[in-house]
Amino acid sequence: MTTQNFTRDYPVAEDSYDTNNHWYYPPSCGGSDFASVMHNKWGYPKVIEKEAITKCSKLYNSKEDMANSVYKYLYKYFGNRHENERVGLVTQYIKLKTNVIDNKVIGVILWAADINNLDREISEYTTSTNTKIILMTYTICQKLIDEYIDPENVDRLCKLSLD
Repeated sequence: MTTQNFTRDYPVAEDSYDTNNHWYYPPSCGGSDFASVMHNKWGYPKVIEKEAITKCSKLYNSKEDMANSVYKYLYKYFGNRHENERVGLVTQYIKLKTNVIDNKVIGVILWAADINNLDREISEYTTSTNTKIILMTYTICQKLIDEYIDPENVDRLCKLSLD
């Protein structure tokens, strides 16, 4: 049996390696929070992302007001099942992406990508292979960022939204 050594390209504090389970705990995560980050990376925004989220959230009186508004915003693009199936989800995602960029509302999308903030069903969708998908608010936002906006562009969009 061979043992493979893994190297990392960032420094690790001495006490951040657990020899019992051979697991690294990044210092910024405080050890036990690391699992939370892995399961909900959207719940731990970077500083620039927090600033964009905060700017958007100041427009609402409460978290519930924001949740309802964001739900309606996403519903405009994904709420009509027949339209989604007619034109395809890619078309809807491209329209949403364009609107997010043009209106500088990346903070809204980042906020809604966190399942702890907004977990509502928008619609169902049946694929060409007859697979049923449930479109949820948070999954729409996560997919928009991961596949259409690209995580590498998020910081730039956050900076633009703060101007």
